[in-house]
Amino acid sequence: GQCFWRKDHRLIYLYPGKYEWAANPSSGDCSLRILNAKYEYDNGCWVCQVTASSFKERDTLISYPANL
Repeated sequence: GQCFWRKDHRLIYLYPGKYEWAANPSSGDCSLRILNAKYEYDNGCWVCQVTASSFKERDTLISYPANL
């Protein structure tokens, strides 16, 4: 499936110099790097999600929330 991050239930897009992959998601590592973290922008509840492998499967993955 595809990997993505949410902060406070809102989808976070990758932005070079701000939000970048820390590893390679195609290898199974969806770690996110937050650069120049600022409380006013980055404070919140972060969750990583991986979509199901197909529409027939129920193998979606959701991480435990991480508070920043």
